[in-house]
Amino acid sequence: MFHTIENPDVKLISELELAKSQAEKASQAKSDFLSSMSHELRTPINAITGLSTVIIQNATDQDMRNDATDIYNSSTKLLELVDGILAINKIEASEIEVIKKNYNTNELFESVLKSTRVRIGDKPIELKTYFSEDIPQVLYGDNDKIKTILNNLLSNAAKYTDAGTIKLSVDALKTKDKVNLTITISDTGRGIKEDQIANLFTKFYRSEENKDSDIEGTGLGLAITKSLVELMDGKINVTSDYGSGTTFVVMLSQELAIETPQVNNVVEPVQINKVEEVVSVNKSEEEIDIL
Repeated sequence: MFHTIENPDVKLISELELAKSQAEKASQAKSDFLSSMSHELRTPINAITGLSTVIIQNATDQDMRNDATDIYNSSTKLLELVDGILAINKIEASEIEVIKKNYNTNELFESVLKSTRVRIGDKPIELKTYFSEDIPQVLYGDNDKIKTILNNLLSNAAKYTDAGTIKLSVDALKTKDKVNLTITISDTGRGIKEDQIANLFTKFYRSEENKDSDIEGTGLGLAITKSLVELMDGKINVTSDYGSGTTFVVMLSQELAIETPQVNNVVEPVQINKVEEVVSVNKSEEEIDIL
């Protein structure tokens, strides 16, 4: 009579491998679903945004223009939410990569400042800027991800600042073939308690959520920001004085343009050579101008 003694270690390994395989399939199914739904949602949202833009530009009735502006702003926020879900899904699935190209730094900064003015709206906030004279007009890197980082941090500042100042500062240190950028975004907002800073970059985390129930958003912005900064081998730090404001510092290295392109119709947004510029904010005008 023969007896077979099953090795418990082999059985355990087999069960673990099966569980791992099932978890990977479930994770992939979730990723595929989120990607599909995110792309499907973008189509009707873009239609709403586009149509509301047409109404704003052509309507003669002021009430209609105001209503269309509200629709535009709401659809834009919804689109940002969908983009955030899609971005965090790609990050978790390791499907996101750095795509480098030459880009115009003036146009990059002007784009994020326009978005920030709209987010500030009619709040009594001064939007200040400082740009180092050493920032080249053209750099080589992933400007789309840098734009996302800047938009997320400035949007966060606008959300948690009711009055006072938001400042974007960009310093540059040139080396042989690179430019080390130090981006500082500071505000005079609500600030963050010291024991909450460690959780700040956690997905879906919102500081003092009960107190800030009036603040919109899902808490994905800072998690995405940190992931993108690290993807580009950068660093991000945060300091805060609760009740007085918060400062984020991002350090990124960008390459000098491989070949300086001829830039036609260059926008003169941000005066790079000026030490400081104070941007005045007027909600109704800024919201129309950005469209």
